[in-house]
Amino acid sequence: MRAAGLGALVASIVVVTGANAQVPFNACLDRRDQPIKAVVDNTLPYAGVATITVDGVPVILYNKQALSRSSPQARHFVYLHECGHHALRHVWKDPSRAWEMEADCWAIQQMVEQGLIKKRKVDELQAEIGMYRGLGSLKGCVEVKTDQDLWRRSLDLLTLAGAHKFDAIRGDPIVEAEERGFFESTLDLPGIFNCELTPEESFSCKIFNGRDEKAALKHYHKVLPIIQSWLTDDWLTFERVRARPTELRRFVAQDIQSGSLITLVATSAYDIRFRYQPTP
Repeated sequence: MRAAGLGALVASIVVVTGANAQVPFNACLDRRDQPIKAVVDNTLPYAGVATITVDGVPVILYNKQALSRSSPQARHFVYLHECGHHALRHVWKDPSRAWEMEADCWAIQQMVEQGLIKKRKVDELQAEIGMYRGLGSLKGCVEVKTDQDLWRRSLDLLTLAGAHKFDAIRGDPIVEAEERGFFESTLDLPGIFNCELTPEESFSCKIFNGRDEKAALKHYHKVLPIIQSWLTDDWLTFERVRARPTELRRFVAQDIQSGSLITLVATSAYDIRFRYQPTP
């Protein structure tokens, strides 16, 4: 659905019902970590909307009354689904079923990574909301992020694209970025929907957004051996622990033939960043 007079996507989802709980307020950040305002609108015919106002301000509208009978997990999912449309830049694009699927996946990933739901309870949430579309299951959205075969395939495609200045995967420019030269990547890592090409001609993704150090390091140590298993003898590697105040772990691999770099960093903000820099 599109808001009248706007060129941005208006993404809506159906109303869900259940027990009383509270919906998170104003906890959403966009792709550049800028806060997205949330506004209650009980006149909405659906539970939530992600949109851009006529003044160009990103906003989440949600129907608090419709959500008042939902479980806490369902309300978090509704809110984060709409937040996902902002974080993944769907509001700047034409409507698409694919964007709804991505927002669903992004929402459940945030819930699991932030400790808002236990992984074993995801199927119960899916049964309650009764609305998931695509990719088989919400739980699959979580599990795909550490799928070794998909990671290896993505890394193969990434290095191929990097050899040609990423021309084959250069998507839309990220016009809201303060610095020009950022582009969306049409190639993502498994279960990740926010990878970018930077002005330095590197490929960069946030692949995890944890609630604490333990969660961040647990995921880091799941992804690290997947990357290591893909590397050949032509790559030199090293790892540093708390080498910088902003980092918990840093893994670096360099191709001794080309000079290309792969970096995996678990930060002190409990997220994990992946970066690929082709031959300078």
